Amino acid sequence: FFFLMIRRPPRSTQSRSSAASDVYKRQGWVEEKVYPDIEDPEVVFNRLSAMTVEQLRKTDKELIGTYPNTYTFTKGLAERLLLKKNAQLNLSVTIVRPTIVGASLRDPFRGWVDSIAAAGALYLLGGLGIIKTVQGNPDYIGDQIPADFVSDTTIVSAACYSNSNKLNVVHSSSSTRNPLQWKLASEIVQLYWRENPPEKRLELVDFRIVKSPLVFQLHGLKRKVPARLFSTYANLVGTPSQKKKANRLLKVLSRADGVAETFRWFTSHEWIFNTQKMQELQNFCSPEEREIFLLDPSIIDWRVYLRYFCWGLHRLVLKESVDTPDSTQGQRNLLTKPLDEYLFDDIVWAYRQGSNFQARGSAEVRSLVMGSPRVQSAMRDIISKHGEAEATRRASEICNQMFACYDMRVIRTMAWFLHKIFKTIFDKLVITETQLALLRSIDPRTHGPVVLVPTQRSYMDFLVIAYIFYAYKLRTPFVASHEDWLGIGLITRVIRASGAFFVKHKLDSDQYEEDPLYAAILHEYIHRLLVDDCYLELFIEGGRSRSGKMSAPQMKVLDVIVDAVYDKKLPDLQLLPIAISYDRVVEVETFPFELLGEEKVKESLLRLVKASSILTQNFGRIYVEFAERVSLRDWLRDKGVPTPETRPSREVVETLAYDLVERLEDSLVVMPTALVAATLLMHRKGISEDRLIQTVEFLKGEVIARGHKIGSSNENASAVRSAITFLERIVIRRRDMFSPSISPKQDYKNLLLLAYYRNTIVSVFFHEALLVVALVAFGEALAWREGVSVDRLLEEALFLHDLFAKEFIPRIKSGSKMQFYESILKRLSEQGVLTVEDGKAKLIRRNRKSELSTAFFCSLILPFLEAYWATILYIQSLTQEERRPTVDRKLMQEIQWYSMTLYEERALDYYEACSLDTIRNAVNLFTDWGVLTKAQASPENKGERMLVIAAEEDTLQTHENHVRKFLKNGYTNGANEVQRRTPPLSIAGPRL
Repeated sequence: FFFLMIRRPPRSTQSRSSAASDVYKRQGWVEEKVYPDIEDPEVVFNRLSAMTVEQLRKTDKELIGTYPNTYTFTKGLAERLLLKKNAQLNLSVTIVRPTIVGASLRDPFRGWVDSIAAAGALYLLGGLGIIKTVQGNPDYIGDQIPADFVSDTTIVSAACYSNSNKLNVVHSSSSTRNPLQWKLASEIVQLYWRENPPEKRLELVDFRIVKSPLVFQLHGLKRKVPARLFSTYANLVGTPSQKKKANRLLKVLSRADGVAETFRWFTSHEWIFNTQKMQELQNFCSPEEREIFLLDPSIIDWRVYLRYFCWGLHRLVLKESVDTPDSTQGQRNLLTKPLDEYLFDDIVWAYRQGSNFQARGSAEVRSLVMGSPRVQSAMRDIISKHGEAEATRRASEICNQMFACYDMRVIRTMAWFLHKIFKTIFDKLVITETQLALLRSIDPRTHGPVVLVPTQRSYMDFLVIAYIFYAYKLRTPFVASHEDWLGIGLITRVIRASGAFFVKHKLDSDQYEEDPLYAAILHEYIHRLLVDDCYLELFIEGGRSRSGKMSAPQMKVLDVIVDAVYDKKLPDLQLLPIAISYDRVVEVETFPFELLGEEKVKESLLRLVKASSILTQNFGRIYVEFAERVSLRDWLRDKGVPTPETRPSREVVETLAYDLVERLEDSLVVMPTALVAATLLMHRKGISEDRLIQTVEFLKGEVIARGHKIGSSNENASAVRSAITFLERIVIRRRDMFSPSISPKQDYKNLLLLAYYRNTIVSVFFHEALLVVALVAFGEALAWREGVSVDRLLEEALFLHDLFAKEFIPRIKSGSKMQFYESILKRLSEQGVLTVEDGKAKLIRRNRKSELSTAFFCSLILPFLEAYWATILYIQSLTQEERRPTVDRKLMQEIQWYSMTLYEERALDYYEACSLDTIRNAVNLFTDWGVLTKAQASPENKGERMLVIAAEEDTLQTHENHVRKFLKNGYTNGANEVQRRTPPLSIAGPRL
């Protein structure tokens, strides 16, 4: 049995023989046979064999005639030689003719490619910006076939025709069953490289197939003329470096011309290959074998295949790390550059996108709001006390300050501005489109209006949401903004015209109730926007998170929104949680100063001008996840609250608020910066790069196992190095060791910055971490050897759960807390972190996963525990004379100073325990526990919250002992046990 694979069909035989000419006349149809030539193939072969290499090189063009190249010439000659020899020898010969062979479709994996050949060379050089144009007809079929189709065809052909006494030709091609036009191929290839620009690119990809020879020549001149001029300048007066660059550029252009010329023959002609034998091969196989061997090209989705082809070239040939196409399925990068870029592309984009939504005019809105019964009632109260003039003045002042002035002209201008800025400072803006696409199907008459509920990490959040909605031609939402943005002149007017309306910071405080007119106007204004079917955007956390964790929800605006349904103004309400995750938060470097007690800097035009420096920085990727939307009526019905007969209590609204926050927390994408920061904070004296990558790989697997998405599917080494670039200001590198960048005292803020990113993942592991910390607190003998009673362990875990009630979002939905933590304990046992036998739990000794998980869990929880311990310790340390009523913010500041002193004296191991955010939560928790209580404010402290110690000394000592037990009594021994067995790891972290 003799077998031959031919990588190119003998195309030129169509012009060298009458039979081939006849084929060309029949629309380029190629039969599965060997086409004869006029001259005897053996005579041709002998003549060529007698020639020297130099003779062949000089006369090659004359020898090959109308063949496009020597490759196709020799393959055609080989076919005819086989045909002649086989007629004499009567052997079983099969020739497999693959067309343009590309990357694998399935085996060994999608996108596999090991060399730059055929279309791969064209696609790769196009992606690198080396080839810009190829002459040809984009409407012609470019017959391409995956490499694993060819190998499978080879295997099955060998079996199928092994007993045949004639020469068989089998086409492995796609043009008959699943044709691919060059137009589609160039479009998908260009789109892939635009979304994933290679690091080694020469220029931006602009790959196209042009039909006109004149246009092709003009495109070539556009590149060659500047290159020639630069080369002339470099050779005459340029530096050695410039000469080197000029020569390199000319070589690149020469290579591009060579590849383009080689492919011109195949893009300027079209052939359709008969695949009757392919059908015979399929019929020859059993149903099971058809599943194994790829023989049917109709199953190829060219859009998916070509993306994987380019990915294979990118990953396996260029050796660059890049997300696999399937990892981005259902996602879209809004910052992908268009296939054809022109000078005014951004302006055209801003003009074409967006929705021409005309909101109700400001004067009409004011008239409707002021004429509502609720506002009129509040006005009457003021008129009775201060007169009509004062009531009118006050109402007008509130309206002028609060209301938006929605203007599509300003919104289009802002969209153009954001389009340019985002493409400059962000690599990607990735969104999951499913829920967003469903917004268009919502009928406000039955479903009610849509309220967007995004996370709040940055001032960029509302700009990102507005940009996304504009890009999808959806109405740009009205945004409930804080009054921080008032008084900045033109900036305030632009924000207001873009849909922002301004509300007070403390809507849940007594100040709101003390101003009934403000409350009434806000109430009616929000209802008016909803009734007019405007999209409304509500930041339920009430402010940007300075710590990286989700903040407790603010209920007042949500309460107002829910009222609109119960006032029968709306049939229903759709709440859409939106989670926004950043590689690097734009203003994150200001957060540590606020956490260390410095006053928040007021927004101003000068501050915004100074912030323009961000335009020169890279902030990586943004991931936006649209969670499943919540129908208010359905949610209330599930909670057993009838509508609209019974107005929901504050507790029901609070439950709804926390449910939305939980959905946001579950939808957040875990970014590599969070995993790297968490690892660095476990190893505060440094960690080798290999160890860092291994630990991040472990954490990444744990996050995915818990159902959360990772903000990169790159290989771990690449993801880690990328994250390090975003943390480069706060991380130093010594040889191959990474560590937090900390030197003198003023640099401790870097620890708070790393903690910010780490805290974004605490919620993923929170309940498991509480159980492990509680177990470790029992000490080495019990926690690792003898075991701890499950009941006793759960009791301590529940104490920690209650201790952090203000710190983290409670997530126990049904059943008792005891049952919930029993399920967590079972999960930890299944994961191999601990064992439960005979009613006792203990950590697993000499187990890599258990020890690494224990160290990681402790590093997440202990910084918060130390803050709570320092808080109760300070309260306990106050003398009777010092236990007088104190303004809460002053008390928190004193606790912070005390914590810093403890850290300097090495009584605390974690500088994050000095965070004002955590101390504030601790004070609020101990107030709820009765350790502190509210006191009457003095005249000089009017409007401030006053606190005074209410607990007895024994109660204070009991709380302090209980919290300290997790840090000192058992924890030190437990930490030493982990550190002894895994020297590179440290739970508590060596002091710096």
